[in-house]
Amino acid sequence: MPKLKLIKPPAAPVAQSVEDYLLACRSRGVKPSTIKDAYGYPLRGVLLPWCEREGIRSPSAADARTLERFASELRERRQRDGRPLSENTVWTYLKSTNQYLALGGRRG
Repeated sequence: MPKLKLIKPPAAPVAQSVEDYLLACRSRGVKPSTIKDAYGYPLRGVLLPWCEREGIRSPSAADARTLERFASELRERRQRDGRPLSENTVWTYLKSTNQYLALGGRRG
C-alpha cells in the first residue's frame, strides 16, 4: 500500500514575510541569539498568533490602527501568574514588530 504524504499548507503571506525578515537579519550578521530572542519569539510567538486570530494574512494590512490594537492587547495580556506583561516586554515586542514592518514586512 502506498504511503500517504502529508502536504503542508502554504504559509500565510505574513508568516512567510516574517521568515524572510529573519533570514535577512541572519544575512546582515545579526547574532543568532538576538534573532531567536529579540526578533524570533516576538514575531513568531506573539505577532503571528495575534495576526491569525485577527484574520490578518498580509503584512500590508498592518496599518497604524492595526498596530494600536496589537499594542493595546499586549498591555492587557497577563502572565501565567496573573501579572501584566512588563512595560519593557511590551516595548520589546513592539520594537521587533515595528522593525520588521519598517524593513520590508509591508512589502508582502
